[in-house]
Amino acid sequence: LGSGAGSVWNANSWHWEEKNYKIWAQNRFKELLLGLSFTHNSWRIYLDSITEIKNSASVMIRKGKTILLFEFEVDASWKANKDDKEESGTLKIQEFNQDEADEIIIMAEPSKENDESWAIKIFLQKEAKAQIVQIVNQFANEFKELESNQAKLAEDRNKRKEEEDKRKAAIEQNSAEQERLSKLAQEREEVLKKANQENKPIQVEDNKAQGSVWNAGSYFWEEKSVNWAADRLKELIKMIHFEIPAGNISITEVNLQGDASISIRKAKKIVTYSYIIDVKWVGKIFDGEGNELRSCKGTVHLPDVSMDVEPNFEVQIKIDEPGPENELIKYYMDAQGKPAIISQIQTFIQELKNS
Repeated sequence: LGSGAGSVWNANSWHWEEKNYKIWAQNRFKELLLGLSFTHNSWRIYLDSITEIKNSASVMIRKGKTILLFEFEVDASWKANKDDKEESGTLKIQEFNQDEADEIIIMAEPSKENDESWAIKIFLQKEAKAQIVQIVNQFANEFKELESNQAKLAEDRNKRKEEEDKRKAAIEQNSAEQERLSKLAQEREEVLKKANQENKPIQVEDNKAQGSVWNAGSYFWEEKSVNWAADRLKELIKMIHFEIPAGNISITEVNLQGDASISIRKAKKIVTYSYIIDVKWVGKIFDGEGNELRSCKGTVHLPDVSMDVEPNFEVQIKIDEPGPENELIKYYMDAQGKPAIISQIQTFIQELKNS
């Protein structure tokens, strides 16, 4: 994830946009795989050729951020040499995506059955997996670097400016075309509104999702409404109240900046969220008869609650007035309040993913 640059029509890179990197990804992943070699019981084992790669790779732009997506399924042949001996066979890396690098499955078969070829097969399926996972991670890092390259982004911005100038000139010369485009946009908006009115959100599992009736096979980008998200996150945090020795601490106010979104692409759900959270809290100490002896007010600031840092959210806890008694209450807010807030945020994230 990172800052992204959309096309000329995509003002401020706000709307969903897909950039296709399939050819680059196919060539680069093939190059990385063919550079692999292994050593096992004095055998030198390497991938001799890539017979087929089924893949997709794309960059999604939304609200100035990028989401990198890729899928691969690979068929290859391998060879092994030791002294004057040679063994060979096939290798298949079963389909995986950007979230499954550590879970890839490798199937190897020898061209002829014997004890040595069988040992190489087992090695490739189990022990060689770690090196192939490293290759997948290297590819992911290069993909991210490719898209976030600052020189490329600057070049893209210049190209977009040139295209924008051309577009403005064309629109000024052809008002009829401008009117036609506006009408098409209005018609599409009406279709989306009607579809949203007719279809309730569908509960999904395992990241599978179903789009609206106009979205055949849930293949195209479609953004679902999550207008409830901010209020629900506030509600969950506001519910926090816990006991401390001779007193209690409760949340009195929650303020949010940011938003959340759920989009569907190729029948998969993509959940994004980014918030800055500010919380006010109060801690109270009572005597044995329930009379309030002391109170302490403070704040909690979470500067980045987003999928970029989940679940390692930074939590800053402060008290309004320093002092030994208030520091003690702050200690309990650190010890009990901080994990309670993170727990409620995790509950919110799970509800968002399940919605």
